[in-house]
Amino acid sequence: MFRNTLIKGIETYLPGDKIGNEKYIEHFDKQDIDIRNLLASINRKYRYKASDDENVITMGTKASLKVLKNFNEKVEDIDIIIFASNTPEYLTPSNAIKIHHSIGAKNDALAFDVNADCMGAILAINLASTLLKGNPKYKKALVVASTLMSVFSRQDDALSYATMSDAAVSILLEAKEEESERGVLSTECQTDSRFHGATQNPIHGFSSYWRSASTDKEEGRLKSYPFDTSEYPTIWANMIKNVIANAGYKIADVKFFIMSQFVEKMIVDTLEKANVENYKNKYNFLTPEIGYTGLCCEMFALKDAIDKKLINEGDLIVLGGTGIGSSNMMMSYKL
Repeated sequence: MFRNTLIKGIETYLPGDKIGNEKYIEHFDKQDIDIRNLLASINRKYRYKASDDENVITMGTKASLKVLKNFNEKVEDIDIIIFASNTPEYLTPSNAIKIHHSIGAKNDALAFDVNADCMGAILAINLASTLLKGNPKYKKALVVASTLMSVFSRQDDALSYATMSDAAVSILLEAKEEESERGVLSTECQTDSRFHGATQNPIHGFSSYWRSASTDKEEGRLKSYPFDTSEYPTIWANMIKNVIANAGYKIADVKFFIMSQFVEKMIVDTLEKANVENYKNKYNFLTPEIGYTGLCCEMFALKDAIDKKLINEGDLIVLGGTGIGSSNMMMSYKL
């Protein structure tokens, strides 16, 4: 028998304010910054912005209550809550504690935060799976990921301010004793810290910001700098090959690839380098219509693939996440 950890359900949340390109083009034109080529090259049409009374906790709560309701789960049965974000509302207490309170979870549940930037949701799922497999006391977990880039981005930073969406996802996982192995099969990780300064939030760090006399809010927000991403597809392709081999499968066995949704060309280049046949039917790219949702993006793509029945129970998939800096994780997963 195998103690499998399975994704029982996924629900997503996007704020109500859907914004097209023109508003951002006008915003940056006033700063003598032309972002038209940028938006065209990375294929952005719309993005979603949170209202002034929303944050990562309120959005994460809405996604969590939705997944509990839609998949007939009792909140008192949740043993673990892991919250992932690169734009946390609080440093203390953990945002997971806030989620725990807002959904009314039980007192003996484990709740904590992780921050691996845009790799956060994939990492949190792996952590939840490890905890569920390793302790028979734990049977069900809630992974909540949320991002609020509209507030945390500098308004003169085109890459972050004009291309990303605020969003949240909630993933319900449960442990099951089964005769065949499913769920998370293997993971492959890689870190290349040469690019640790490519994007920083705040730009100069919290201690520098709070020690300074500056009252400029922009100095406390995220700033991104150009860096070379040409190596990513080769890195990802090698990681895909390794994570599949470590699970005892071949590239041809993989039904679908859930990859970072920032730029479609990076997905295509990766799958070509990994020698994936018929790859055009083995991935999806949602970003043009919803914006880049950061650490939530892979879960939006996974839910889309499940809802459209592009993948079904028993299929082998690969999920890949990457965090700026950079850190990468590939996960082989059997539905």
